[in-house]
Amino acid sequence: MIRAHWQFPNEQPKSKLFIVLRHFVKSAGAVCLCIKPTSNPAHYDKYPELYPGVVVYQANELAIFSSTTIIDPLKNREIAHAYLENEALNRRYKIEGKMPADFHARL
Repeated sequence: MIRAHWQFPNEQPKSKLFIVLRHFVKSAGAVCLCIKPTSNPAHYDKYPELYPGVVVYQANELAIFSSTTIIDPLKNREIAHAYLENEALNRRYKIEGKMPADFHARL
């Protein structure tokens, strides 16, 4: 897990948590394939048929998640290593730790 300064559309930029699935190289350079977890289950509560496709950690099941957190593999994004390196130089990047050993099996 990493934390980096990020801006989503229609939001102010701020520090966000990402779960790194893997690294690979594209023609433009090295990237991380990441998932942005959410602690806002409203969308999933509205469409409960989406729950079977996600990983749910209850509040405090993992120390990093103080509230119920949903990890949806469809909410993945590529983040360039160069971007993360720049954020590290700006002191806006942090390695938060690892997911549990069973995470990939649950995914």
